[in-house]
Amino acid sequence: MSHSLRRADAARVSPHPRPPRRQRRVLALLTAALVLPLGVATSTTATAENIQPNPGHLVQAGPVSSVHGFPAWYEDSAGRRLEPCVDHRNPLCDVPPDHVPNPSGPMSFPDNFASEVFYQLVAAEVPLRGGGTAELVLALEGAWMNEVVTPGQQTVFARIRVDVRDAAAGATFTFQHPFGRLTVTTDDRGRGRYVEDVTPALGNFDTALAGNFGPFLRWRPGVLPNPPAGYVGDPTVLHQVTGSPTGFNRFTAWQGTVQMGTTDMFSVSGKIATNTGLTVDLVRVNGGFLDVFATSRGSQLEVVGQDGRFATTPMERDPGSDRFYARVPLQAGAAMPTDVTVRNPGDDPVSTRTYAISGLTVNQAGYDGTNLTVSATAIAPATYPLEVVGFRDAAGQPLRITSAAPVTIPSVAPPATVTVKDAAGTTATLPVTVTGGPASPAGTSTGGGGGTTPDPAGVPGAPTGVTASPGNGQAAVTWAAPASTGTSPIIRYVVTATDPATSTVVTRLDAPAAARSLVVPDLVNGVRVVIRVRAVNAAGAGPVSAPVPVTPVAP
Repeated sequence: MSHSLRRADAARVSPHPRPPRRQRRVLALLTAALVLPLGVATSTTATAENIQPNPGHLVQAGPVSSVHGFPAWYEDSAGRRLEPCVDHRNPLCDVPPDHVPNPSGPMSFPDNFASEVFYQLVAAEVPLRGGGTAELVLALEGAWMNEVVTPGQQTVFARIRVDVRDAAAGATFTFQHPFGRLTVTTDDRGRGRYVEDVTPALGNFDTALAGNFGPFLRWRPGVLPNPPAGYVGDPTVLHQVTGSPTGFNRFTAWQGTVQMGTTDMFSVSGKIATNTGLTVDLVRVNGGFLDVFATSRGSQLEVVGQDGRFATTPMERDPGSDRFYARVPLQAGAAMPTDVTVRNPGDDPVSTRTYAISGLTVNQAGYDGTNLTVSATAIAPATYPLEVVGFRDAAGQPLRITSAAPVTIPSVAPPATVTVKDAAGTTATLPVTVTGGPASPAGTSTGGGGGTTPDPAGVPGAPTGVTASPGNGQAAVTWAAPASTGTSPIIRYVVTATDPATSTVVTRLDAPAAARSLVVPDLVNGVRVVIRVRAVNAAGAGPVSAPVPVTPVAP
C-alpha cells in the first residue's frame, strides 16, 4: 500500500500507485499507454482514450531555483502557485523516505535528494460494481531524465493515470475525474490502464503546461478539518476537494449509463509557494557600469558585490511589474567581472542566480547627425583590438577600437546596426540610436557621387587636385582642400568609386577632416572606376570634385 493512504484511516480506499522507477520512463506527449499482463497471450486487448480535454490548465513555470534546479513554483489558471515539497521527513510532502539515499538526514541537493518530488499529488480509488478497483493519480512531478539525481537532468511532467485491476474482462469503463473524462477497456484478465505523461524536455520546464493537468486541487473549504497552514491538503487524510474547472470534484466510473462506482474522497498534497525565485535576464558592462536586468515575483532583489570590483547594490522595481534593474558602478582600474550574481533575500532559503557575462558587448552605437559614436567591451576570452565591421580608417584598413573608450566615426549615412568582432570572429551587435542632426536637405540627385543638392551659402566647395593611382585591387587617392570651407569647418571628406557604365557607387569611404589621402580597397583589377571627393561641414555636403578615372591592375 501507498505510504500516504496507509496512514489514512479509510479501509475502502486503497493506495494510489507509485510505479517502480523502471516504469516511470517518459512517454510521448499526451499519449495513452496500454499495460498488459506480462507473459500471457491475450484475446481481449486493453485500450484507453481521452474523450474530454481539460478546459483548465497550468499557465506558468516559475524561475529555476538555485537550490535544487527545479522551477521555484508553477502557477495555474486560477492564479494559485505551488512549489515543490522537498522534505522527506515532512509527511505533508508525500516523499517516500526510501527515495532519499540517507533517509535519516535532511534533504540536500544533489548528495541527499529524492528521486522524485511533487508540486501536487492527488489520488483516489473506487471499488467497481461486479468486482475490481479503479485508481486515479493526478500529479505534477519533478524527476530526472535518466532516473538518477544528476545536476542538469531535472525534468517536470504532468501526469494523469487511471489503473483498473481485477475487473470484468473486455469491459469498457468511462471515468470522469476533476480534469476530464476518459475510457478504459480491460483485457482478458480484467486489467486496463490510461496514462498521460507530458514529455519532459531538458532545459524547458514549460512542457508540463501543455497537458490536461490543472488547476491545482485543494481541500474543500468549510469541510473540516481545514488544511495545514501553508498547504492545500494533507495526504494522510482523505478529504473532499475543490478546483475542478468543470465543477466535477469526484472520481466516478460508468458502464454505459450505469454508475459502477464513485468517490469524492481524495488524498491531496501541495505546498503553497512562498518563495518567488528570480531570473537574471541580462547583464552588460557599459563603460564604467554594470547594467543588470532581472525579473521576479518578489519585492526585493540585490546584485551581490565582488571585492575590488563593485559593491552590493539593491535593485529597483517598476511598480506593478516583475521587472528589476540596477546600474552598478565599477571601481576604477578593477578587472572586469566575468559573471554577476543576483539574489532574492526574501526567499527562504535565499534564491540566487548567476549570469555569465558575454565576452563581447557593444555598449554604445549613437548617431548625432554628424558622427557615429561606438564603444564596446571585451572580457576574456575576447580581447582588444576589436573591429567595427563595415568601416575603414584613412589607410583603407578595417577600423579598430583598442579600449572600452568611445570612438567617433564621421558619417553622413550610418548603418542601422553596429557590429564589432574580435580576432576569433566572435561578434556582438547593437542597433544605432539617432540622437540628433538636421533634416536632410531636399533636392534632386547630383549624379555620380550621389547625395543631395547642397546649400551653396553654407557648405564647403569642391576639393581640388584629385588624383587616383592604380594598385592591386585598389586605388590611392589624394586631394587638396576646397578653396572655401563654407560657414563652418570641414568635419570629414567622402570618397566614392563609381561604375561609369551604370553610375552605381561601388565603394564609399569617409576620411577625417585632416586627411588628404585615402586608399580605396576592394576594387576589381582591370575594371575602370571613377573617383570623386566631396567635403562635409555642419551645414551639409558640398559639391563633388571633378571625376578622375582609374583602373586597378595586378602587379
